[in-house]
Amino acid sequence: YSLGDLAANLIFQTLITYLAFFYTDVYRIPAATAAKIIFTVGLLGAFVFTPVVGLLADRTRTRWGKFRPWILWTAIPFGVLSLLAFSTPDLGDRGKVIYALTTYTLLVLVYASNNLPYSALSGVLTGNMAQRNSLSAYRFVAVMIAQFIVQVLLLPLVLILGDGDKVIAIGRPECEIENARIELHSEAKRLFPDKAQLYEIIYESRFRRLLEQFCKQGGDSR
Repeated sequence: YSLGDLAANLIFQTLITYLAFFYTDVYRIPAATAAKIIFTVGLLGAFVFTPVVGLLADRTRTRWGKFRPWILWTAIPFGVLSLLAFSTPDLGDRGKVIYALTTYTLLVLVYASNNLPYSALSGVLTGNMAQRNSLSAYRFVAVMIAQFIVQVLLLPLVLILGDGDKVIAIGRPECEIENARIELHSEAKRLFPDKAQLYEIIYESRFRRLLEQFCKQGGDSR
């Protein structure tokens, strides 16, 4: 029973600990926009999704019970949306905001649909208060294990997988060096039409190395 909350809190703790960093430093969404997304979806989760899911779950009647179907039906979408919420498709500035808002909203909705019925499950597993307390104790031990994994072990794992670079490890798209080269070369043609090829040679040899070094340090190629 406790493994259910361990799994859910691996995602929940990652959201509250790293989502803001992911949006701003990895996916390159402006900080103010990222804050609005997180705040707005958080309000939706607290004041819309949670009470609605609670009402629907309490009125669910199936041969599997009232709460277990919610856990079963949302398990796979929960995993898929967790991956999508931390993916980085190149959709342009506006597309990134729409993508982040959509995936985070759906993830919070599915999280509520999965974790709220799970939390209420102990009340229908047994009528014995001592057993309910025991179930809750095991559950919160699992929560603390998940907190430890995310808050203590996740960052070292990120640094190991990213060879010391948090941005690369978490999944930031590669610095757009090629796009920068094309843009700068086009600008060079416009400003210095008779020296464009010379500019490209200089850029390819020196500026490319500088950009690569800058990107490795977490800079924005733009």
